[in-house]
Order: sequence, then structure tokens, then C-alpha cells
Amino acid sequence: MWPGNLISSLRVQALFVARDEKPDLILLDIMMPEMNGYEFIRVFSKEKETPMILLTGQSEEADKVVGLELGADDYVTKPFDLRELLARIRAVLTKQARPSKEKRARQKKRAPSKLVPSGELA
Repeated sequence: MWPGNLISSLRVQALFVARDEKPDLILLDIMMPEMNGYEFIRVFSKEKETPMILLTGQSEEADKVVGLELGADDYVTKPFDLRELLARIRAVLTKQARPSKEKRARQKKRAPSKLVPSGELA
């Protein structure tokens, strides 16, 4: 089990749980009751930047494109191999942990160009 696992079969409930618990990653089945996976992505990604992997039986290219364009980080079709899913989860989490190019650029701008010995600060 992954730390901070959250499991919810209802999308509306999942929204509340994900907002409160702040999971590291969301595995989302598109075909569930109440709110489809695409709607979940639309609503949740406006509020949070939690990575999402879609798990679905829909294997058409158009379905994959829609999911990825809405903000999913990956798209896995059923049936899938557990080792492949775990590798994809690790890849998404590793990528999420890396600072973005923008963040690195901001850090460089804030870094002093010259270090001054503390005796010279007067």
C-alpha cells in the first residue's frame, strides 16, 4: 500500500476526501457513478496540482487525448499489468518531486551572485 492511500467509489465523496487529505497521487477510474472522471479532473485540477493517473477500460485514442488534455499525468487502459502501473506511479511521483524549470529559474534569480564574508556586511 502507498502512504496516504485514499479509496472512494463515489466521485463527489472523492473530491471532499482529496481536498482534505491531500494525497500524493490520485488513481482515477473514468467510468464511475455520480461524476465521470473527466468532470472530476476539471473540478479538482482547478484547486490542486495533485498528479492523476486515469485507469480505464476506454482504450480509444480520443478518450486518451481528452484525459491527458484535461490534465491527467498518465492514462492506463484495462487490463493492465500491476508492475507497469507501479512503474508509472513511481515515474509520475518522481517527476512531481523534481522542481520545474520555472521554479529552478526563480531560485537562480534569488541566489546571490556574490557571497560576501560576514565581516564585510557592515
